[in-house]
Amino acid sequence: MLKRYTSKDDVINTGTDITNAICQDDRMNACIKSSYREAMKKLDTLSFDEMKEIIGILSSYDEDDEPPKTIKEQSDFFDDGTSDYEEGVICYKNKEFGKAVTLFQIAARVGNPKALHGYGLCLYYGLGTNVNKLKAIKQFAMASEMGLKEADAMLNYILKKQTS
Repeated sequence: MLKRYTSKDDVINTGTDITNAICQDDRMNACIKSSYREAMKKLDTLSFDEMKEIIGILSSYDEDDEPPKTIKEQSDFFDDGTSDYEEGVICYKNKEFGKAVTLFQIAARVGNPKALHGYGLCLYYGLGTNVNKLKAIKQFAMASEMGLKEADAMLNYILKKQTS
């Protein structure tokens, strides 16, 4: 059962507890520990809903899981978001837009340009989330900067629509 958070402080305290547990775990390498510390520094700058989502991801840490030992295992551990993006596409096609948004956000956070574009589409058209065209344009711009042609096309479409 998910914990019910009533304030930002509840979320920050949970995040601090998770981060402390991870940083005290000798099995975790310095890179992983540093990533969790950085996440906690940024946590207070997010909205309450964003904070709850991040803590949900951090909470997936399981002390029984063995951390990666080799460089190959570490690169698999820190994937490029492709699997989350692909699962998001399946949800999107099945009109499960809320799940698609969540999966696109997860993949976008690790810099997956296709996920940025997918999340942008959901934001732009209000699929599984509230319409937020400004945030959508930012997602398209980031994906475009990463070389994704579909994002360029969407930005051009928006620009033409605005000038019409």
